[in-house]
Order: sequence, then structure tokens, then C-alpha cells
Amino acid sequence: MIFQNDLNYYEVLEIKSDASALDIRNAYLRVKQAYKKDNLALYSLMDDSETDEMLQKVEESFQVLSDPDLRRDYDERHGLRTSFEQKIVSIDRIPPMDSGDETDLLIPPSTDFVPGGSTGERRGELPSRRDADLQSISSLTNAMDTLEAEILNELEWKGTFLRKIREIKRYSLDDMANQTKISKTYITAIEEEAFGKLPAAVFVRGFITQISKVLKLPSDKVALAYMTRYKQGA
Repeated sequence: MIFQNDLNYYEVLEIKSDASALDIRNAYLRVKQAYKKDNLALYSLMDDSETDEMLQKVEESFQVLSDPDLRRDYDERHGLRTSFEQKIVSIDRIPPMDSGDETDLLIPPSTDFVPGGSTGERRGELPSRRDADLQSISSLTNAMDTLEAEILNELEWKGTFLRKIREIKRYSLDDMANQTKISKTYITAIEEEAFGKLPAAVFVRGFITQISKVLKLPSDKVALAYMTRYKQGA
């Protein structure tokens, strides 16, 4: 997941509103690892300020959802219905420390949470849960790597690809319009390559340059490739 400002705490940690205390702890570790600054897969998608903002939101989400009273108050204020109160317990709200070993990082610290079943059953569940976490991180990293490779190798810079990058980076049309000062109508026309709905070439080139800068793309290459098709189709 790439960060979006209107996500609630559950969505930030990618869990359901009835998640258990252990689910919260595991999700915190998983999401924080995915957004570590040394994750090369994020290099072309998020800058340092966006990464810092995401990590701050992750910490904030964990602090609230790991405290039963704060979580109950948060749910009530946001109209969320949860079933976690059926067996509510406290967990250690001090965030787990990072380590250099990604595998060890995914092993949740001890808590006073007591899931159902015997001790033997709980121990039997840990490997599958841990494997699921590792698979989730692997899938996210692979998806990021794929997009990064596409960006590095792209030559045509079609409108559909610009839209794909915008959506993956979680920019809505409103977000893009606010940051570029370009109307949503023109942004949509650029993405759909509806050249007949676009203004003169000099303005379109400026629009493409602004969009590229917001998406952190090589603006010169994007503008050159896009304007070649614009002049052919206009």
C-alpha cells in the first residue's frame, strides 16, 4: 500500500476493524518494514517526505489501536463497529524495535494476548502466520520492483501509463489538479489521449511537465514522447 491521507488507522495497517491485538502487532511490523527508507522498490514512487509521513501515520495508528481505551474511543468517533470488545486485552504499546534481519522483525514481541486454543495449537499457528507475512511483503516488493522496471524502461509514455502511475501512487484527480493547477478535464484528456479536447501544444507540453514532476518522472523524456504522439494525432 502507498499512503493516502484519508485512510483510517485500520486501513493504514491494512487490517479489519475487528482485528485482534496480535493482528495489530503483526500488521504494524509488516507495514513498517514495507516502508523502510532503504527499500529500493519505493525509490521511484515516494520521496523522503512522503515516506516520513507514512511512517508517522503507521506509528500513530499502532499507538491508538494497541490501547483498548483509545481504540474504543477512536471507533466510536469514526462510527466503526468492531467485535474486538468481546475479548479485549492490553498489549505492550511500545513499538517493536527494528532490526537488520527482516525475518526476525516479523516475529511479534510477546504480549499478554491469549488467543483461543491450547498452547500447542498456538505454537502450531505461528509458522503459517509468519509465512503469510513474509509472502505479503514479498508480493508488495515484487509489485514495486515491476513498476520501477517499467518506469526505467518506458519509451512511449502513453497517457494510460501516466494514469497507472498516478493511481498506484494514490493521487486522485483532485490531488493532481490541486498540485499541478491543471483542470481535471485536461488531466483526464491527457490520460485518455483525447487530443481534440486539449489546448495548443505549448500548453500541453507544460501540463505534461507539471504532471511528470508531481509523479517524479523524467519530465523531459515524458514530454518529448507524449508531444510526438500529440502532434501526430492533433
